[in-house]
Amino acid sequence: MNLTIKDLSFQYFVKKPILTNFSHTFESQSITAIIGPSGIGKSTLFQLILGLLKPHQGTISFGDTLLSSPHFVLPTEKRGIGAVFQDFALFPHLTVKENIRFGLKGSSASLQEQVDMIAHVFELKDVLNAYPYRLSGGQMQRVAFARSLAPCPHILLLDEPFSNLDESLTESLRKTLKTFLKNKGITTLIVTHDEKDVKRFADSSFHLK
Repeated sequence: MNLTIKDLSFQYFVKKPILTNFSHTFESQSITAIIGPSGIGKSTLFQLILGLLKPHQGTISFGDTLLSSPHFVLPTEKRGIGAVFQDFALFPHLTVKENIRFGLKGSSASLQEQVDMIAHVFELKDVLNAYPYRLSGGQMQRVAFARSLAPCPHILLLDEPFSNLDESLTESLRKTLKTFLKNKGITTLIVTHDEKDVKRFADSSFHLK
């Protein structure tokens, strides 16, 4: 199913629009890099897709499901959308395992199976009982990916997810994450200023103006 945005407009202040009549269709199961200068509205677009902001005009739909309009906003937790940001946003008082399990539903056995699967993919099995402060930056980012992907979302939003990591680690994570996303068929949008993300991670790019 495609993520379709039609005639979307939003502004924080009356005389300062951020997005105006924006329309675009993000293809199902593809990875699209969103590029553009700072302040153009990339992060605002993500907040609108997540349902954290209500559009002043236009609609956001995933397949036949309406996510947002000026008169309706589907709750964030019902959208099937995962998100990873550059600051990781892990819960410091929870272990790696508890961070990954946060928000998952099901029996103890099914939850453990989901955690074990995603921990294996992102090489976290040896640190499941550790707290975030004991992890390296790369490990924390892996936990952030694992937590967002454990529920198997339909859509994944990535906002500069590799910007705080060194290049060798970034390249490894790009490969691991891309393989997982393609295997699961997850429609992915990544905001980035790194040309290597566009060339090596994304299937296509879109310039937000």
